[in-house]
Amino acid sequence: MKKVWTSLLVTTLATSALAGCASNNNGSVASPTASSAAPVSSASTNGEVQEIHVFHFMVEISEQFNAMTEEFSKKYPNIKIVNDIVGGSTDWKSDLKTRFAAGDGPDVFAVDGPSMLKLWQSRIADLSNEPWVGNALPFAKEAASIDGKLYGMPYNLQGFGLVYNKDHFAKAGITQTPKTLTELRDAAEKLKKAGITPFGNGYGEWWIFGMHQMNIPFAQQPDPDQFIQDLSDGKATIKGNALFEDYKNFLDLTLKYGNDNPITTDYKTQETLFAGGQVAMIHQGDWAEAPMRQMNPDMGNIGLMPLPINDDAEKMDRLEVGLPLFWALNKESKHLEAAKTFMNWMVTSDAGKKYLTEQFKYIPAYNNIEATSLGALSQVVLEYSKANKTIPWNFSSWPDGATNEFHASMQAYVAGKLKYDEALAKMDEAWKDLYKK
Repeated sequence: MKKVWTSLLVTTLATSALAGCASNNNGSVASPTASSAAPVSSASTNGEVQEIHVFHFMVEISEQFNAMTEEFSKKYPNIKIVNDIVGGSTDWKSDLKTRFAAGDGPDVFAVDGPSMLKLWQSRIADLSNEPWVGNALPFAKEAASIDGKLYGMPYNLQGFGLVYNKDHFAKAGITQTPKTLTELRDAAEKLKKAGITPFGNGYGEWWIFGMHQMNIPFAQQPDPDQFIQDLSDGKATIKGNALFEDYKNFLDLTLKYGNDNPITTDYKTQETLFAGGQVAMIHQGDWAEAPMRQMNPDMGNIGLMPLPINDDAEKMDRLEVGLPLFWALNKESKHLEAAKTFMNWMVTSDAGKKYLTEQFKYIPAYNNIEATSLGALSQVVLEYSKANKTIPWNFSSWPDGATNEFHASMQAYVAGKLKYDEALAKMDEAWKDLYKK
C-alpha cells in the first residue's frame, strides 16, 4: 500500500492545490480549558458542555495548537477541548496504550501511519462519510484506508533529512550542498578546519535514531515494501544487506565529526545546539524550524538536504517525505458528534486552515487549503515532492515496537557494547519476534 500512495503523492502534488502555491519537548503539555460566549454548537445537547480529550505528539506546536483549540471553543462554547500533548523524549505510543488499557482513552488521537491505524482499527470509527473527505488528497486517503474504509483523517505532509546552516557552509568554503557520502565527508572536514562542529547527533532520542535515521536504509531499498515483506516472511535479513552496510559509513562519519555525548543528546538539546550555531548539521525535519527560530530569531539561513549514505548521487538526492499523522476518532467516545465537529473544523474553517498553514507552517494534505507561509525547510520538502525526488517513510509499516528495539541496538553500537553486525542481528531478532505478535 505504501508504494501506491507514495507514487500518488507526486501525481497529486503536481495537480492539486499545492501546485497553486507553488515546547516543551519532554512530556505532557498543559491543556487549555477554553470557554466563552459565542454561537452554540450544533453538536451540543441542551446546553451541556461536552468535553473532548485530544491526544497527539506534536510538541513543537503545542502553544499554537492550544491557541487553536481555544479559538474553536470560542466558536463552540459547548464543546470544551482538553489537549494532552505527549512527545519529545516521551514514548507517546506507550502512553496512549496505557491510557486505553486504563479505560481512559482520548476521544480524538493522532497515529503516525498505516500500521498504527491497523493496530487501533478495532477501537476507532469509520470516517468515510465525513464532510472533509472529498478534499483530502487521494494518496493521503489511500494511506488511511483499510478494507475500503477510511479510518484516519490526514492532516499534512512533512519531510526530513539533514538540516544545515548555510552561513556555516559559506564560512567553511562549501559552495554546493553534498550529494554523496564522499562529498558529505569533504564538507565535514572543511567545517572542522573552520572551527565548526559538523554534526549535532541526537542519538539519545528514540524517534530520531530508532525511527527516522533507521528509515534511511529501508527507504533506499530498490523496493522498500517488498523488503519489508521479505523480512516478515524470513526471506531477507537486515544483517548483510548492502544498504545497511552503507548506512554504517554515514553513522560512523557523524560520530567522527559530531558533538560529544551523542547517545545522551535528546531532541531539545540537538535543537539548541543547532539554533545556537554550535553545530552545522542535524538530522531533523521541517517541523523543527519554527521552534528553533523561537529559540534564536537570529539563527540565520538554513536549508534541508537529503541524507547520503553512499556515492550514488542520483539515488541519494531524494528526500524522505511522508504523512506524519492521521487523526483517529475513538468509536467509544461519549461525544462522537462533538468530536467530529472539532475534526471537521480543523480542516474546513478559515480559522482552522489559518492555523494549519500560517501558525503550524505545515504543508496541508487537502486540495482546498493553499500552502501559504511555508518556512524555508517546508519549501524544500514541497520542491522535492513536486520534482518526484522523494523516498517513503517506511517506519509506519514496521511491526509495533520495532523503533524502540532498533534504537536500543544502535545505541549499543555507538556505546561500543555491540559490534555493528551484532547490532543488526539484534534488529533481525526483534523484527522476527515483533512480527509474530
